[in-house]
Amino acid sequence: MKAAIVRKHGEINVEEAPIPEIQEGEALIKVKYNGICGSDLHVMAEEHKTAALPVIMGHEFVGELADFKSKETVDLKVGDLTRDAMQTLNSDLTAANFGKLDAQGSAADQAAGLINMILETIGVMAILAVRQDTTRTIVLTGALAVLPQAKPLYDRMSRIYNVNFLIPDHAPYAAALGAVLTIL
Repeated sequence: MKAAIVRKHGEINVEEAPIPEIQEGEALIKVKYNGICGSDLHVMAEEHKTAALPVIMGHEFVGELADFKSKETVDLKVGDLTRDAMQTLNSDLTAANFGKLDAQGSAADQAAGLINMILETIGVMAILAVRQDTTRTIVLTGALAVLPQAKPLYDRMSRIYNVNFLIPDHAPYAAALGAVLTIL
């Protein structure tokens, strides 16, 4: 795997690193997007009091743990509550996050349910915010916006709430770009 490694303060190099071996109760995440935050910069500048070199940089990441699992064993859907078709609600909408959580749901299924709940919360909060105005376009940035679960969920919310969720190219880097622009 590739990793950004600091072996000497002030120098960072992208190198091949071994894939970590996981222990019981741990998960291995294939990192898709990674950010460097302020504490990483302090390590680079030798201002971090507890970091020992060498160190792999970047602890703000999004990866593929829940992509191949299902939230079906943890989230209760509208269709689980009624057999009758409802004109105003799709049967696949979440009725209760973690409403079916039990021993059947694996840790990866629970992670998928948690990701779903976070994405739904972001969507609902954004929709409530734009209802105060005539704005109907919501721009989503950050690494969560490009998770495989995000686009289908926000497309469905767009149809239901008559808004347009826009996920720009390179959305994970928007926060970093905005931070850089504030110091220029």
